[in-house]
Amino acid sequence: PEAAYKLLLRLKYFEQTFNPYPARHGIPDDVDIDTEMTEVERIDLTHLNSYAIDNADSNDADDAFSVDGDKIWVHIADVSMIVAPGSELDLYAQERATNLYLPDQILHMLPTSITELCALGVGDTSPALSFGFVLSGDKMQDIEVVHSTIKVTNISYDDADKILESNEDLAKIQTLVELHRQYRANNGSISLSLPRVDVRFKEGQVEISDQASSPSRELVAEMMIMAGRVIALFAQSNDIVMPYAIQDEGEFPQETLDNKDNLSMSESFAATKCFKRSATSTKALLHYGLGLDAYLRVTSPLRRYFDLLAHQQLSNFILGKPTLEKERVKEIIGITNASMPDIGKTTRASNDHYKCLYLIQ
Repeated sequence: PEAAYKLLLRLKYFEQTFNPYPARHGIPDDVDIDTEMTEVERIDLTHLNSYAIDNADSNDADDAFSVDGDKIWVHIADVSMIVAPGSELDLYAQERATNLYLPDQILHMLPTSITELCALGVGDTSPALSFGFVLSGDKMQDIEVVHSTIKVTNISYDDADKILESNEDLAKIQTLVELHRQYRANNGSISLSLPRVDVRFKEGQVEISDQASSPSRELVAEMMIMAGRVIALFAQSNDIVMPYAIQDEGEFPQETLDNKDNLSMSESFAATKCFKRSATSTKALLHYGLGLDAYLRVTSPLRRYFDLLAHQQLSNFILGKPTLEKERVKEIIGITNASMPDIGKTTRASNDHYKCLYLIQ
């Protein structure tokens, strides 16, 4: 492929800025499929202040959160009311598996028209699948899963950082988030602080920027972990088959474990090699890195298929409809996982391609 690519460059069939890797690895372009949302009875939660914190240029938020007394609510775009299990759209999403965020483009798991129907904060009110729970010590209690209607306030990470302490709701959530993070740390979680960059190709130029952590980014990340833990508990207590994210115990030197919160950058990079590869299973098993006995990814159904599958199972359960059996969920996990190697190759090669262009521009 490289020889053919160089020949086509010499023939000026395309420019150096062209990204050949999606086509090379068989990643299809976006398609448009007619969609509509199924009507369902919803709980009115518009009286709550629901915050969707995201990048300033984002217009497709799929998660938000709020607090109501002692109760935390996590609200997720209600994609399962558009993508029914076994439908043409569902089978399409299974094979695409996930959104691909490449420097020059986004290749979507679902048609972009779905974003207009269910992304949070697009209209005055938004349909959501909402998870309510009370964090009491290290326990999650009073768990609810409901179809809801919410009113969303969209905030950028930078703006959220400025009001975390002064905003009563966000300050309360921040306190609860810290308690949950400490619970996971006591349970053996390992979080490595590694530098990350964002590579983008815009208007003929490659831009590389640092993806620095911030208090609001850490808050959102922990809220999403809390949602994954609470839905894993809900699924287990109600015998709902789910695609759990699992990770076996890593093989870390004791010195690394003793000093896990104060590792240097070189020590952090070395520690990445000690993790076991994460996997997806219908069994609710340990996620070692997160320090959780069971965990589900449930906060990005617009972008990740396993999140969407979890939402479909939840929606059918709370509506009193049949959920998928274990063998069918295993089959779907296999179909979706089969796409992941090509997705990974495309992402890595595309980023490397534009990093090289950055060095010569």
